[in-house]
Amino acid sequence: GYSASITPKSSSSKILVEFDLPWFGMANTSVTSQLDATLYVGSTALDTRGIASAYIANNTYIQPHGTFLHTHGSSSAITYKIYARGNYATAGEYSINRGDNSRVRFCLTEIAQ
Repeated sequence: GYSASITPKSSSSKILVEFDLPWFGMANTSVTSQLDATLYVGSTALDTRGIASAYIANNTYIQPHGTFLHTHGSSSAITYKIYARGNYATAGEYSINRGDNSRVRFCLTEIAQ
C-alpha cells in the first residue's frame, strides 16, 4: 500500500484526504473483474465499499481518484494508507503503475471547524 501522514493542530478539525493512483488495472485474463482502492487509518478501513472502485475487462487500466472527509478527533499524527485489490478474477495479474513512471499522489488538508 501507499501512505501519507498529517499531524492536526486541533482534534476538532477534519482531514480532507485526496489521492490519485496511476494505471490501476489487470491483464492476462479473459474475465471482467472489480478493482477496489480502500483507505485505512491503522487497521481500520474508513470506507467499507472501497473509496475508488471499477469493473474492468482484460488489459484495461484506469486512473482512479478518491476523496474522503475524515472526522478523526485527534491532535496526534494520523497515517492514511491506501490498498488496492482485485475481486472475482481467478486468473490474471493486477497491477498499479504498469508501464508508467507516474506516482501515487496523496493530498492531506486539515479543515478547521
